[in-house]
Amino acid sequence: MLEHVQAHAGLANGLFFSGGTANCSRCVASGSGAAGLAWERGWQGTASHLLVLHGPEGVDGVDGANDSRGHDLEPRSRPVLANATLVHANPYGARASKGAGLRLGAGTALVARDLLVTGFRGGALDAGGRAALLFAEGESRVERALLYRNGHRPLRGGIATGVDFEDRYPRLRNILWEANPDRRPEARSPALPKTLPAEGTAEGTPPGAGQYVGAFGEYENWLEEWTFFAPESDYDTLAEDDGAN
Repeated sequence: MLEHVQAHAGLANGLFFSGGTANCSRCVASGSGAAGLAWERGWQGTASHLLVLHGPEGVDGVDGANDSRGHDLEPRSRPVLANATLVHANPYGARASKGAGLRLGAGTALVARDLLVTGFRGGALDAGGRAALLFAEGESRVERALLYRNGHRPLRGGIATGVDFEDRYPRLRNILWEANPDRRPEARSPALPKTLPAEGTAEGTPPGAGQYVGAFGEYENWLEEWTFFAPESDYDTLAEDDGAN
């Protein structure tokens, strides 16, 4: 299990998995030059409470693949994304207009739930070829998603039947590209859970009720005390300060 990991200002992908079943919890990819999270060749792990935060250089939030040598090669990539927030923040760079929140190809499958995607001009979810067919076959699915301002066509590849989503303003506290971001939802956000019955387990409770959509609930900002989002040049300043002390 990988916990509390941040990949910041990488020139290519932020977090990358090639095969295996590695799990990542409270992982952050910020300021990546390509995708925030990428996988290939049979990755079947999980990413829970994932934040992808793109600045001007970012392209896709997530770029998933199975295997370019054979889209149905086993084991097939089929990760689980749970409580993920993918944000492409202003300002946009030259390549950002082509970036999708999730781009799936080369036969990858995907199970995602409680997913929040906003600001990707190339669409929220874009699946091609065999990866798109897996939604129709039930191998891939997205449950409880908030998709907002992700191009003119938020879903691409004919995958609508496998995606349970709402196109609503998520009311995040801050979506700008700046230091000390706060991606928690505001009190009236549709990302927050509906009120449960007193027992919380009454028969007929809607699936997913009581769970928030995205990587953050209303109260805990788990980025505090260990993440860093300032410009890379600030590292030199911090190092000098530490040396002086």
